[in-house]
Amino acid sequence: MTSRSDLRDSRRLDGPHLSLATGDRDPLDITASELERHALELGEHLRRQQASLDHREALIHSQLADLESQRRRLRAIRADRDSSSMADEGGDDDNPMHDVDDAAHVLPMSTARAPEHDPVGALREHELERREAALDAFAAKVEREAAETVTARRLLESQAADLQRREEQLGQQTEAERLDREEQQSELCRRADSLADAEQLLSEQCRIAEVEREQLARERAAFAKECQHAQADFAEQQRAFEAQWERRRRQLQAEAERNHRHAQAQSEVRRELTTMHREMLELGIALQEIWSDLARRVPLPALANSLLHLRAQLADTYRLERDALASERQQLQSLAHRLAEHKRGLERRRNELHHWAARRSTEFEEQAAQLVARQHELSRREADFNNERQEWAHRRRELESRFRELIA
Repeated sequence: MTSRSDLRDSRRLDGPHLSLATGDRDPLDITASELERHALELGEHLRRQQASLDHREALIHSQLADLESQRRRLRAIRADRDSSSMADEGGDDDNPMHDVDDAAHVLPMSTARAPEHDPVGALREHELERREAALDAFAAKVEREAAETVTARRLLESQAADLQRREEQLGQQTEAERLDREEQQSELCRRADSLADAEQLLSEQCRIAEVEREQLARERAAFAKECQHAQADFAEQQRAFEAQWERRRRQLQAEAERNHRHAQAQSEVRRELTTMHREMLELGIALQEIWSDLARRVPLPALANSLLHLRAQLADTYRLERDALASERQQLQSLAHRLAEHKRGLERRRNELHHWAARRSTEFEEQAAQLVARQHELSRREADFNNERQEWAHRRRELESRFRELIA
């Protein structure tokens, strides 16, 4: 008989539980308490079936023993009847129904020898054959019941083995599911820890981003202030340069006017020299005429001395005039050189100022571009942080939901 420990590992396949075995419900959904309850019900049902089968088997064995005993008695009676004498037949005629009352004692003579001379024997033979046929039919029925009992026992044993196998599979599946659930819980705990670390890291990154945003705001304010100061300095330097340029322009204009006056004076001197040269030529012609007259009137030595003295005075006059012209020419050249130097210095200063202004403008543009790029980068990082925060919050809700489901 199947023990309780074996019945705990089997499933019931009788009528009330057949839908559970063949229905749409997944065996993995059966809980431990349901398995225990079904195992107890199956054990009780199998015990009842086993007791019923044992009782039927005992009854069949008893009936088979009785049947075999009756067959032996019938065979003995038939053998005794075949070997009995005719004298026994007369004694038997006084009690013709004796074999009907007790088939185990006296039987009539075989009808095969005298069926037509002994009607009572024929009747007894017929009754004997009828009882033998009834015994054969009963024996066949008992054998069928025995075969059905064996078949039922085998079916019950097969069902018990199948139930035990399925119960073992369910136990293994339940254990695997428990291990999987524990692994999922461990994984959820690890993911929760990882999520907490990620949230802490995200909070730290948000704090760093906030600090960088504040620093960027301070740098932007400082840059705006620096731009204002630089623009004010540039405007001041531009005004100073324009004022200096205007002064130098006036100085150059004044020097140009002086040069123009000097040029006019030189032109006037040149005209005077030309006039004087013409007058000197005219004077020379007049002197030649006078010389001719004096040569006739004055002695030659005195005239020569007087002429040498005049020539010396004229040479001194020419020398003084040449020195004055050379001095004026040198002054004009020096002034022109200084004007050229001033002009080159002003041009160089102007170019330097323009280059400085261009560099400052380029630097301002680069700094503004860098600030804009940093602002865009901070905006992008802030958007990424917000997206990551939303994603982590969504994942946290999913993990909490799954954790609650596993706990439930």
